[in-house]
Amino acid sequence: MKGVTSAGLDTVLPVVRIALVGVLLGASVAVSVAVAAAPPGPPPKAGDPSPPPAWIENGKTRRWLAYGSYCWSTPPDASGSAGGLCADMLPPRLRDDIPVLTVRPRSRLRVHFAFTPTAVSLVTGDAGASLLAASILSFCARARGTYLVNFAVRAAAGDASYLGRIRIVRG
Repeated sequence: MKGVTSAGLDTVLPVVRIALVGVLLGASVAVSVAVAAAPPGPPPKAGDPSPPPAWIENGKTRRWLAYGSYCWSTPPDASGSAGGLCADMLPPRLRDDIPVLTVRPRSRLRVHFAFTPTAVSLVTGDAGASLLAASILSFCARARGTYLVNFAVRAAAGDASYLGRIRIVRG
């Protein structure tokens, strides 16, 4: 089954939800304690307020993740005024701002959120899996191909999704 994108490169894994993380990303997803520096350059722009930017890295290369749709709020200020914004983004197949991280099989990848989520799900194609909720997730790339990944995150301030492509190439 192929996903349709502007680049035509995404392969959607034809797997059931339970096997998704094990086949694409490795048998385990764990909390990582090592904090890498943010990627070079400015993070992607979003509305105000918006979720903090997130990034993915493999120890050598770091990429900002693109924003997906979100609903995010700010706590009340001294006057009691609070803000919030919901933004619906274009579908990934219509976007050219989704970063690609190219890695070799068995590469260790880490996703960094600038907050502590209360829930995290990984969706690729039409399959998804709940992950351990942590500000840094670590996992291993496995099956060769290019995968659109969507990290759907819930936090006290709202819900956000972050998009990237992982290209796993021959080692």
